[in-house]
Order: sequence, then C-alpha cells, then structure tokens
Amino acid sequence: PALPGYTSYHAFRPQVPGRTTKGGGVSIFIKDTYTSRLVATHEASETIQVLLTIGKTAIQLVACYRTPSQSQESHQAFLKTLEDMNVTPNTIILGDFNYPNIDWAHYSSPNTLAQRFLEFINSNAMEQLVTSPTRRDNILDLITNMGSKCSAPDINPSLVRSDHKLITLDVHIPPPPPEQKTTVKNFSKADFALLKSEMISFKPTGLMETTSQNAES
Repeated sequence: PALPGYTSYHAFRPQVPGRTTKGGGVSIFIKDTYTSRLVATHEASETIQVLLTIGKTAIQLVACYRTPSQSQESHQAFLKTLEDMNVTPNTIILGDFNYPNIDWAHYSSPNTLAQRFLEFINSNAMEQLVTSPTRRDNILDLITNMGSKCSAPDINPSLVRSDHKLITLDVHIPPPPPEQKTTVKNFSKADFALLKSEMISFKPTGLMETTSQNAES
C-alpha cells in the first residue's frame, strides 16, 4: 500500500497453503522530506530494516512482527535475524512481539522463547521503553533502543480499527555542527608575470632613507 508523501517499505507475511489466519507483516513509512533506503527485508521472519538519515545522523529502524503461535524453530530463525544485524546506539527495534509473559520491570520471564529474546536485549545493552499495556492487559508492542536516543513513549487509543493501542515517541537527533568556512586563495589564477614586474620595480625608498639617516647620525 502506498501513502502520498511517504516512502513505504514492507515485509509481507509469506503465503502458506491452507492457512486461513489474517494479519501479520510489517511496514515502515518515511516522509519524503527525509532520506531513507532499504537495508534488508526478511519476509520469513516478518522483519524489515530501513536506514533513515536526518542531517548527518543515520538511524537504523527495524520493524518486526512475531506471531504468538510461533514454533521453536521459527523463533530461532526470528532471533537469528535480529542477532545478525549490526546493532548500534542508533538502532531502534520496534513492533508487535507477542511476549505477554515478560516482566519488564525485572526483564524476566518463565517462558523459554521470551527468555531467549531477553538474552538478545541484554547482550546488546538495549532498553525496552514501553511500560504500559498495548493490548488489553499485556505489553505486546515493544520499542528497544541502546542509550537514551528515544523519549518515553506515549500510549494512546488507536487511530484505526485495531485492538492494539497507538504508541508515539520522540527520537532525539543532535543538531548538525555549525558550518565552518575557510577561505583558500586560488594561486592558479595569479598573474605571476605582473607580480614579478612589480617586485623588480619596487623601491623601498622610505626604508632606505631611514637607514641612511641613522648611518649619518
């Protein structure tokens, strides 16, 4: 789907014969006023990577969807997709992860799959920012970031037909350094013949008179 004024990136859920469930897949929409490019699309794990450039700051956005019925094998592939990424302080990973049994106050869970995801979060020194329920009483939609680049998110009712709430937040981009201009003379356009002529005809009379007067006194 296209949205006027935005560049869109998508990772659609693979079609599986006999599966009747709807939903899944992820999209990222970037305003056309910003520079962005697709890094990778992982349709098997419903994950997409986009590099967004604002000024001189490059931010890697990673959007994910993890189905709650994911098998152990599929979960391993999903985590490997995340682990193979080059996670930096400018990486923001977000999406619907469907880990309802994670205690985000203590970063712990009795669920084996959720524990593996927490290991990925901890090994990359990332912080999960969403602390209020996003669907019923569960925190399913997550935003993770390394450092303090993101503000605390706001949780609001959805603007579209969805049983998930809307999450908004600010991303802090440092202002670009002031532009420093340096004047460089273009000597390739100099008239060296005229310069040589002026130097030959130059007579430092004032200096000679002063020197002469000092010598007489």
